[in-house]
Amino acid sequence: FFCVARTCSTYARVQLQLPLPQERPNMLLIKMELQSMLDHIGMLSLRNAAERLQGVEFYHGIMQKRIVFDCNQAWHDGENCLQQCLNWARESPSVPEGVRAAVSIDCLAAIRAFTGTVMCYVLRELMTVRSGRFTDALPFAKLVLVGLRSLPQRFRVSASKVFRAEGGVRESLNDENGPSQRQIFFYSLTSFTTDPEVLKAFNTTGSGPRTLYELSGMWGYDIRELSCYASESEVLAEFGAAVDVQFVYRHIATTGAGEVQPGLVSVMGTYNPGASITFLSVLEIPPLPRGFDVSTLLREAEQGSATA
Repeated sequence: FFCVARTCSTYARVQLQLPLPQERPNMLLIKMELQSMLDHIGMLSLRNAAERLQGVEFYHGIMQKRIVFDCNQAWHDGENCLQQCLNWARESPSVPEGVRAAVSIDCLAAIRAFTGTVMCYVLRELMTVRSGRFTDALPFAKLVLVGLRSLPQRFRVSASKVFRAEGGVRESLNDENGPSQRQIFFYSLTSFTTDPEVLKAFNTTGSGPRTLYELSGMWGYDIRELSCYASESEVLAEFGAAVDVQFVYRHIATTGAGEVQPGLVSVMGTYNPGASITFLSVLEIPPLPRGFDVSTLLREAEQGSATA
């Protein structure tokens, strides 16, 4: 069933999933393509987008613990705080030629904030973990995505090979060792690097479960000139990057100093630009009278979508 559902104070065409969740009888589970969701929300300033995320609990990758997002702290504290990202976008002479003419200041600041503040962790949390705050991520996500797509053509790349390191190993890869035909997704905006030397320390000094991706044909955006960490040769992939896994290798044997340490899983694959993903969320509806036939609601919604 399809209808026009009210989401983020606007309307978007969504697919309704039945039956209704038993534990939440006034909720409809909805499935929407992310682009459709973003198309139906307005552009906010970086400040307002950050305020929407106030109080979100997320996992901080560097601190390796869960913390709560404080907008005021993120805005003012630290060398790469959100205010500094905005100042950089407005005033810094290091902004590449032609970028300010193509990208709005808030979008440009959002790209930089994604590379050097906690915003990347907050966005990943809300895009990959089921929560009631999913739609709060959309204003910041839209700022970054619109900014990336507005960059001059020279920033768009199809790298022959990119790399990424992550703590932990996906459950879907736990039983893999050798040739593979699995497909995996990076649901949030995801950073890669074109320079394998950036990840050398991760391989040789890291410990415990961790994953190194080596991917070919990854289409993305070369943002090293926009990043807080230009030396990392960063390529940013859009939401929902799909990877066709070709080979998985588990490093098990103990090795000496300077060698790859145990716990590392190496994944080799190729980017699949033809894949598409949808996101699940919930939509609250008024309590229904006892005995109400939900199909009536769906038929009315479908008729409304035809005229919207």
